[in-house]
Amino acid sequence: MRKAVLLSIILLIFVAGCGGRSDGGIGGIQESCITTNDHGSCQGTFKTVRGDNTHYFKKIKMDEEETVYLEMQASLSRGEMIITVINYDGFPVDYQVTTGTPADFELWVLGDGSGLLPIQFNVDQGKVVEGVEFSLSYQRNY
Repeated sequence: MRKAVLLSIILLIFVAGCGGRSDGGIGGIQESCITTNDHGSCQGTFKTVRGDNTHYFKKIKMDEEETVYLEMQASLSRGEMIITVINYDGFPVDYQVTTGTPADFELWVLGDGSGLLPIQFNVDQGKVVEGVEFSLSYQRNY
């Protein structure tokens, strides 16, 4: 009996600590990047996107105050989302992507101190985006 009560308490603590289903995240990430010291490109897909997410492109190394010239295209098969990047003067710039209306943009972007290129993929609370495809290229200003 004591074991059953103890097990029930542990299970209750575990479920309460996990907080149930997550409201955010990027699922099914596949990306491929080719980089050099001064430029590079990445292509990839996300199977699903929920909530607000910052994706760090681990192959693209950036200094904290470094700017790079970014060209990006993104499309999705279902839903709508906002892609946010931080431009060269530190202000966020939003690009909307919807089913049938891809985003295609280019601008100078700023690193955030992580040492990597951060791009935000944001979806309204409770909604899911499916089938995201993206390609990007960047060039350093040497």
